Amino acid sequence: MSHPLLDRLSQLRRQTRRLLWLHALAWVVGLVVGTLVILGVADYLTRFNDRGMRYLAWLTLVGIAGWVVWQRLRPAMLVRLDDLYLAKRIEARFPLLSNALTSTIEFLHQSEDDPQAGSPLLRRTVVQQTTTQVERLDFSQSLNRRSTRLALLACGWICFIAAWLACLDYRSTQIALTRIVTPWADIDWPKQNHLLIRNPVRRIPLGQPFEIEVVDAAGAALPADASIHYRFAHATGPESARSEALRRIGDLLTANLERVERPFSYRATGGDDDQMPWIELEVVEPPAISELSATLHYPEYTGWPATPSEPHVRALVGTRIALVGKSTKPLKSVTIEIEGGGTLPAVIADDKQSFTLAANAEQPLVITASGAYRIDLEDAE
Repeated sequence: MSHPLLDRLSQLRRQTRRLLWLHALAWVVGLVVGTLVILGVADYLTRFNDRGMRYLAWLTLVGIAGWVVWQRLRPAMLVRLDDLYLAKRIEARFPLLSNALTSTIEFLHQSEDDPQAGSPLLRRTVVQQTTTQVERLDFSQSLNRRSTRLALLACGWICFIAAWLACLDYRSTQIALTRIVTPWADIDWPKQNHLLIRNPVRRIPLGQPFEIEVVDAAGAALPADASIHYRFAHATGPESARSEALRRIGDLLTANLERVERPFSYRATGGDDDQMPWIELEVVEPPAISELSATLHYPEYTGWPATPSEPHVRALVGTRIALVGKSTKPLKSVTIEIEGGGTLPAVIADDKQSFTLAANAEQPLVITASGAYRIDLEDAE
């Protein structure tokens, strides 16, 4: 049968080990969960797509977890809580005991017939006196519960914050946790921005201006850092590239070039959307007038015959102008625009390149005042 003092020390040993384990586990759980929260929030805010950054976050988590296990959990597992160690802790809490408790514990672990242990009677007397002296003492007061309480409180708050964030946005929490714990997995954040070029330009006449409008396909707010990127190909060398910020006009973004001289590719990026495919822009030669002649049909009261003329006309008011022209490319439509308003359609011949505006057309070109006219050609492209 063991001595009552040893039984009390055994109970204290269990309490001490429980406190050490709780203290160590609070550190491990709190630090690991706190690191996950910090890394997860950073990933949520920055949404980095670089796989190397995800591996760096994972290594940070593993490193901190390994450090806290080594520094806190390992000592709690390996600490020796023998009777003498506990007796010294009790004597430190109750200084009036001096060394009586440690001496008593040493006597209790010695054999009664040990010739080097001194007088058995003296040892029994010391044991009896010490047992009586510590009978009313609470050995658990020697335990340092404060540090364990603080560790558990901190761990509880960290876990509460993590649970609160998870309740706020469970899906984002799941994605962040998966991205950090398994950086090799192919999982990306859902995009907040979905940039779309409205009516993208894929073909444009040489020398004409280029302009596009960018909107968000999902109707989300447009990012402030949106840019357009150009990639130019060169026949005699490597391609070149340039970027510039998109301009905001109301609820859309715009970009333009005053004059297009060569083909290029373009795309827009902004916010967390950097996946828009490149759009190829083809530059084509616009149709041009290769031949143009005019014939003047004077008012009937003059009695003058029809007269050939240069396209730049000088004639009486009421003169009708017949035009005959030819384009460098097959045509889709020809329109004569008159300064001050009004348009007249010309007739395209069977060869698709010749066109006429007859003097007796349903809508003829008649001089009513000084001014100018312009011929607009639209080809099949």
